[in-house]
Amino acid sequence: MKDTNFPGVLVANCKAENAWQGTAQHFALPTDDPLALHKFQLIEGGPPSYNNLRDGNGAMQTVRRIAAVFGVNTDRVPYIAVGVKHEDPCGGAVDFDNPCTAIEKMVIGDRLAIFGGIICTNFPIGTQEAKTLLFYATGENAKGNPIRRLIDVIMAPSFSQEAIELLKRKKGRCKLLINKVLARLNQDSVDKEITVRSVCGGYLQQENASLILDLEHEKLKKNDQTLTPQQKIDLLLAWAVCATSRSNTITLALDSMIIGNGSGGKSRVAMTENAIKLARDSGHPVAGAVAVSDSFFPYPDGPQRLIDANVAIIFTTFGSAKDKTVKETILNAGVILWWGPDSLFRIFKH
Repeated sequence: MKDTNFPGVLVANCKAENAWQGTAQHFALPTDDPLALHKFQLIEGGPPSYNNLRDGNGAMQTVRRIAAVFGVNTDRVPYIAVGVKHEDPCGGAVDFDNPCTAIEKMVIGDRLAIFGGIICTNFPIGTQEAKTLLFYATGENAKGNPIRRLIDVIMAPSFSQEAIELLKRKKGRCKLLINKVLARLNQDSVDKEITVRSVCGGYLQQENASLILDLEHEKLKKNDQTLTPQQKIDLLLAWAVCATSRSNTITLALDSMIIGNGSGGKSRVAMTENAIKLARDSGHPVAGAVAVSDSFFPYPDGPQRLIDANVAIIFTTFGSAKDKTVKETILNAGVILWWGPDSLFRIFKH
């Protein structure tokens, strides 16, 4: 591979994104961030690949964002479990009492996508947590034995020895990474490092997207100030997942879990339809859900799809030429609308 002038210390060589690309490298930059990827310890499995590291970073960033938004808006951070495929969350859930409940809701968020995915939690993985990750809602084979869920990477504060034995796969295909700081996430845990993206002939850099939603922000407008405790949890969870997914994103949450995450599409209405379809394909009801959009709806077609699916709350921004029509469409349907200026609340991720 041709040498580059990018700074950093070589951490490891790893499999590239595609086999024909040869070998990739993981470099570390000077940082005080205790959750920098090179500060995770591999305790089981083969070396993480380029894809593993990208996806693992995405999962970890989503967990951090969930912890931060709950830290800002509630009195404590819940147990958090997030599943990622191709850097975007395909499952996410929280529970204030039982980590296994968070895992259960996370893995059924998108039953197909989580296969071969990356999982990150803010709690230790013991025997029961490992069994839940592997076998919850997987069904049985022809011999009546539970089908094993295949997972490529799991990131957690720690693993018990029995959990390691349960989770390991042949040829080291399940990588277990630990960082004790994951157990201490709070409102200050969001990544604030400068982000760098390579482009042809150079690179781009900018301040990280470290915005954390404050439901008491004076610029937020609401046609209904009242949220039930469950709706508040669902709104915070959906917002954090939406904020760490590729635009254009529409995220649906219900009962403390992500039921549909339409992301990375070319139009907002298409991702609205995608989020609803993903939820229904996984057997989740959409009625009563919270929907979060990472930016404004340019037309009322997206909100109308959500209204037709009977969502209870829509969180979005305003700044479109069609704001008045969008707002009227939502309010006339009796849906709760929370929105703020796009310049303050947009959460694009390209």
